Amino acid sequence: MATAEREVAKKLNELFDKLATYRPKAEVDESTRELFAFVSDIHKLQDRKKAPVAESAAQQERSQAKLLSEFNKWLSDNGAVFDAVEPRPSPTPDEGLGLFATRDIGENEVFVHVPQRLMMTEQNAFASPELAWMSNDPILAQISSLTLVLFLLHEKANLQSFWRPYIRLLPTAFQTPLNWSLDELAALQGSPLLEEVLRMWKGTLQQYHYFYHKMEAIGGK
Repeated sequence: MATAEREVAKKLNELFDKLATYRPKAEVDESTRELFAFVSDIHKLQDRKKAPVAESAAQQERSQAKLLSEFNKWLSDNGAVFDAVEPRPSPTPDEGLGLFATRDIGENEVFVHVPQRLMMTEQNAFASPELAWMSNDPILAQISSLTLVLFLLHEKANLQSFWRPYIRLLPTAFQTPLNWSLDELAALQGSPLLEEVLRMWKGTLQQYHYFYHKMEAIGGK
């Protein structure tokens, strides 16, 4: 294991111990601030392994146009029908991609048909030899949506993935409360929503710890 990975594994174990005694409340208290700072340190360690990528707005636009073209071809080549609509960037900044009509659509008309083989499903995940262990995992048995999360991560790392044209178009940032900063969460103080968000955040971190070490053990075999 590389030095950076050992540091991350050590930090995650320390984080897991901290989470065991952390009790989410409807306020951003000192224990929450300490946890956020700790998680930030882990992110910094993980970012060391990433190569910095900087693109101008024009380059990003050209890249997205190319990815969209590849995605549309992938859909057509594999039997998808969408002749009345097309995916393209939203005219509103930072809203990602949308599905836009290219002609009038009749009442009860089927205007999109996507074969099941194009869908990332639990069945496809369990069919992958590298992910066969997931069918017997006790955590995945309780939270089935995590199966698709791990399947997506597995396929994202595979440069030859059948789903690569789709995966490359997925958003890389989110605006849900789970991704908010401490200052943004502080605006929810006094609301039961804050306690719920922090509870979900805690659960997500515990799941991350579990699967990080699970994948590490599998990768080492």
